[in-house]
Amino acid sequence: MIVKLSKEAYEEIVELWEASVRATHGFISEEDILYYRDVVYHEFLSQLEVYGIVEKELQGFMGVQKNRVEMLFISPKFFHQGLGTKLMKFAIDELGIDEVDVNEQNPKAYEFYQKLGFKMIYRKEQDASGRPYPVLFLKLK
Repeated sequence: MIVKLSKEAYEEIVELWEASVRATHGFISEEDILYYRDVVYHEFLSQLEVYGIVEKELQGFMGVQKNRVEMLFISPKFFHQGLGTKLMKFAIDELGIDEVDVNEQNPKAYEFYQKLGFKMIYRKEQDASGRPYPVLFLKLK
């Protein structure tokens, strides 16, 4: 079941975020994981509408802003069970999402978005924090 998450869920969201990042983003340094964890908790989540799949526990979540998915993370315990697709279809069909970005060094995520119909429209050499993690900006075609 996809539900809108509140501020009370931030700790659980950040725990899931960190577990997912550690499982999928081997290119990010430990120092940067700790930096981003703080940013996600104290700044980023409050700027987004956050939706999650909750069945006894938080299994995955996404943060959206306007027509863009800003973050999508699944708990490693629930990888490869279709939860990312479920969240994205909800975002597209119910929220009118047609944009997302992805780290270039995360080819599995890029392939996932391509399968959903997203195409790259441009690339930035650094992420929004100025760190050396190229970002691909995608739009639903």
